[in-house]
Amino acid sequence: MTPAQYDAIQKRYESNLTKRDLGFGIVSSTIANCNRNPKKRPKPFEAKDFMPVYKEQKKLKKSPDELLHYFQNFVVPRFERADKTQGA
Repeated sequence: MTPAQYDAIQKRYESNLTKRDLGFGIVSSTIANCNRNPKKRPKPFEAKDFMPVYKEQKKLKKSPDELLHYFQNFVVPRFERADKTQGA
């Protein structure tokens, strides 16, 4: 797997988690807004208020050198360790 392929898989995984959490956040905010006291809380709830980890989607482009560095220092050693333990 190339560094670019790994990065694409990681982004897809994080995107799926965000979509799942957004669905729960929408339902939760709808229920909370139906039962909200406008005098005590004038601002309505938003979906992100109920999402455990909410990050604004930022388009961070990594250079090929950064991806290669990450791949060589973090991904490859883990696969090498896994190969050694499976072969033993």
